[in-house]
Amino acid sequence: VYQKTLTAIASPHNGSLSGLSGRVLDIAYVGIGSSYKRLAQIALLRGEPQDALTHCLTAESYLLRASASAERRRWLLRTYEQLAWAYSKLGDFDLAIQRRLETRRELERDHDTYGLARNSLYFGDDYLREIKRQVSASLSAASHGEGTVDAHDKRPHPSGEVSQGELRQAVRRT
Repeated sequence: VYQKTLTAIASPHNGSLSGLSGRVLDIAYVGIGSSYKRLAQIALLRGEPQDALTHCLTAESYLLRASASAERRRWLLRTYEQLAWAYSKLGDFDLAIQRRLETRRELERDHDTYGLARNSLYFGDDYLREIKRQVSASLSAASHGEGTVDAHDKRPHPSGEVSQGELRQAVRRT
């Protein structure tokens, strides 16, 4: 629907929408952007962070084409939350945290308590994911007789996941 609206407005033979084209374009851009944001969320839930990253960047590009508005800003901030999640799932913890902090500042500025609550929850998820990754890397190194591991070593645990028992043991050792 949104793509057809953009096509109709772009048509040189469509003079009847000329007075409305700015507002209609904004609606179309926000609609397309929010749809891509939702596709990113679905991709993340399916375990496809690379696809989610692509959808987030596409959503951002459409949303930034719309005129500044509260609705556009809300969708952009929600898209940035998804973008941080994608970075986190892809193992780029620093970029994920940077994006979360930038988004948090904007949410605080807007006094968006709902957004701030979600941001805090997502921060916790990111840190938990990073802790598990580091524990997994340490356990993997220990099982290979390597001793300690650099915190930025991204080698996964042999099984791909850290069990609750392994996590408890690693925490007790520290």
